[in-house]
Amino acid sequence: MIKVLSGLLCLVLCLPLLVMGQEKITWQKDGKEMVLIPAGSFEMGDHFNEGGEDERPVHTVTLDEFYMDSTEVTNAQYRVFMEQTGHRGPRYWTDSSYNQDNQPMVFVSWMMRRPMLRT
Repeated sequence: MIKVLSGLLCLVLCLPLLVMGQEKITWQKDGKEMVLIPAGSFEMGDHFNEGGEDERPVHTVTLDEFYMDSTEVTNAQYRVFMEQTGHRGPRYWTDSSYNQDNQPMVFVSWMMRRPMLRT
C-alpha cells in the first residue's frame, strides 16, 4: 500500500514538472488543454516482491510520445458525458464524498473511460 501511495505522490508532484515548457495543444472536441508527454522507457512491476503475480516480473516498457490532459476530468465534465451518451456513473457516483462537481473523477476503470475517449 505504501508503494502505491508513494507512486501516486510522485506522479502528483512530478507531473507539473514534466509538463512545464512542454508543447501544448487544445483538444477540439472539448477545448481542454493537453500537453505532449515525450517518448521514453520505465521499469514496470513490483521491485519489492510484495505485489500480486500480475506485477511480476519487473520489465521495461517503452512508450511513444503522447498527449495527455493537463488537468483531471472532473465530475461535472463526466456528468455531461453521461447525459450525452447514456453511460452510467461509477459505483460511488451518489456518494457526496466523491461526487462534487469540481472534484476529479474517481473509481472509474479504464473500460468505463474508453467510450469517453472516443467522443
